[in-house]
Amino acid sequence: MSLDPRQIASTPFRNVTALLDLQGYLEGYRRALSAKIFALNGKTYSDANLGDGSGLFALGYSPTKKWAEAVPTGDYLRSLQQTLGNAATALGIAQPQDLSSYDLRDSSEWASFTWVLSQELRRISTAAGIV
Repeated sequence: MSLDPRQIASTPFRNVTALLDLQGYLEGYRRALSAKIFALNGKTYSDANLGDGSGLFALGYSPTKKWAEAVPTGDYLRSLQQTLGNAATALGIAQPQDLSSYDLRDSSEWASFTWVLSQELRRISTAAGIV
């Protein structure tokens, strides 16, 4: 991974381009993490596409939508939570903090979400030996 997960914490609010970049990063992260865990212990786990066309786009994202319509909610956040939880289980570490209850249309919740997400990705990456 070329991007340190902690940099996710600085993803700007109300920036659809940055949101798409974040989704792409999460998809690349998901793929790299899955491959690394399999190489480490031969374990596979259920994970969800997080940004390759089955993430935001499957949930109805369109570049013409406004932030409040494009920002991830419900199903996407639950998929992210489940994917990271499954990875944590495969690594034998504690489950990630709640990532599925945020209202990402609110700037303060966006800031909290991106910070918590960055910390959890870093923790999982460290356990997997990615960083």
